[in-house]
Amino acid sequence: ATATCASCAGTAVATTEALSRFITGDAVVYQKTGAGITGLEAGATYYVSKEDNKTLCLYKTRADAVAGTNKLEVSGGAGDTLNKAGDADLVRESERRRFRDP
Repeated sequence: ATATCASCAGTAVATTEALSRFITGDAVVYQKTGAGITGLEAGATYYVSKEDNKTLCLYKTRADAVAGTNKLEVSGGAGDTLNKAGDADLVRESERRRFRDP
């Protein structure tokens, strides 16, 4: 699952699409594909709390995300992406299984 940032302000990351595949506590990897989100490091893993169907808040730890404490301050970021951690690994494993001999 990927969330594309529409804008970031304060502690909220507004996305361009619905976040049906994200739940509070999920790990995401930040990819700078646009202007850049101030307060985040490209390639770093963060944890989300899902505030509503198009808004996330980011945290340094899963425990903070679940508790709703220590939200990261963010700004900017239009066009940048948050990729749910593990999705690429699942795709690679699926491809390996598909091409194995029976």
